[in-house]
Amino acid sequence: MKLYNIMIVDDEAAVREGMVNRIKWEELGFKIIAEAENGEEALEKAEALDIDLVLTDIKMPFMDGITMAERLLRDKPHLKLIFLTGFDEFEYAQEAIRLKAVDYILKPINSFEVKDMLIKVKGILDKEIEEKRNLQILEERYRESLPFIKIQFLHEVLTGTLSNEEIASRMKLYNISVDIGRYRAVSFFDISSPINEEELRLKELITVSVKNIVDEAFQGKCNFISFISLSSIIVISSWQKEALGELMDINNNVCLTAQKILNVSVTSGTGRFYKELTALKKSYIESKTAVEYKAVMGEGRAIYIKDMESLRGEESIFDTMDEKKLLLAIKFGPVSHIEENIKEIVDKLTGAEINEFTYNTYLLGVLNTLFSIIQSYKLDEREILGDREQWYTVLSRELSKEMLMNKLLNISIKMNTSISERRTTSTKKIVEEAKEYINNHYHESDLSVDKVCGKIHITPSYFSTIFKKETGQNYIQYLTEVRLNKAVELLRGTDDKTYVIAQKVGYEEPNYFRYVFKKRFKVSPSSFR
Repeated sequence: MKLYNIMIVDDEAAVREGMVNRIKWEELGFKIIAEAENGEEALEKAEALDIDLVLTDIKMPFMDGITMAERLLRDKPHLKLIFLTGFDEFEYAQEAIRLKAVDYILKPINSFEVKDMLIKVKGILDKEIEEKRNLQILEERYRESLPFIKIQFLHEVLTGTLSNEEIASRMKLYNISVDIGRYRAVSFFDISSPINEEELRLKELITVSVKNIVDEAFQGKCNFISFISLSSIIVISSWQKEALGELMDINNNVCLTAQKILNVSVTSGTGRFYKELTALKKSYIESKTAVEYKAVMGEGRAIYIKDMESLRGEESIFDTMDEKKLLLAIKFGPVSHIEENIKEIVDKLTGAEINEFTYNTYLLGVLNTLFSIIQSYKLDEREILGDREQWYTVLSRELSKEMLMNKLLNISIKMNTSISERRTTSTKKIVEEAKEYINNHYHESDLSVDKVCGKIHITPSYFSTIFKKETGQNYIQYLTEVRLNKAVELLRGTDDKTYVIAQKVGYEEPNYFRYVFKKRFKVSPSSFR
């Protein structure tokens, strides 16, 4: 047990000796490490000692206890004080209270009163130490978590709604230097997907290695911060001017070095330069969009968003809204919605004013959406698409509008049918699993819908919907039917009393069992038997 250090200050040796000898200090959690007979002596000794508590007389020669306490607290603000005072020194006691003393004890000193006071002080000291420990633990955990906190903050900067003031203050707090400089841009480094199992195992190692290449390439060129996000590397760089040429050279160098050293294809997308910190979000979106043009420009190079936009002019691309509409139509139908959506897509693709670059970019967006649905739902790609390579022949613009319409519509309807069948199969499987569990546990009186859902890992609301759709009954109706059918078997095949049968089929209350049975079969269990 930790013992707290005490210094006793009193000009009467008998008082000091009496306190030392009459109180079992260690049992109370304290030890006396110093004694002094006046305030000046106490200050001299305290300077070299680690003291937690001072018990001091108020009236002493050379320097009184109040003055000494004020001087001590300047250097040791957490020191605890207990003043010893006489009845005729009450004004001093008030001064002691001003100094935030723990308390004061009236002379002559009562050892029991001192013990009570020490217990009080120990409680205060224990609490303060515990709070300090907790604070130290929190600070340590904060330091350990700071890298993750920084990444989370940067994600908020690039995708959230933080203000300029919030971003600037938190960059200062986290010691992020990209706030220094007038122009900022985001670079997004996309690492090609693994093509075999061995590369898949090395993916994380490759990502870290690419980040090292990125950091070396940017080091000394500008203020920057880089971090890994979903196996990609994002860089926020800050410049004194719009150094597009220098930034693109760095990004290209990263792509070339990654190919040369790691034999991995890295494509860089670069957003525009912006002055406002809140505009980093826009630059980030542009950098990711630039990477998507690798399908047209080729992998393993740096792509600047403005270059791509100048190529496509004012024509629209297959954006997030278009993708959502197509996803919803294919996943949930009906077929009429799919037809409307595909017709809208084909009309855009076959417009007379559309150039080849925009045609390819837009159609690649459509095809990538279709492929992502196939992968997400683990559909049979060959069954739905046939040969994938044949699909990319549509990029040649050799198909007529009608052929393109039929081709896209056919694939979309196949996917819709396959997803619907899979959803139906999945629903049937869940309901069958639930029915099996009910049939095995019907005898449990607490067999609630929540308990069943907990076993099959779905929500009660979803379960109730699909169970009613598949069985034509709600959960309680089905459970009651199972229990009553089991009761009929027992009534016919055993001599058990009805109250025993009630318990065997999950009814704790025999009267309620008779009520339910009679409501179902129009006769009581006994009459039925």
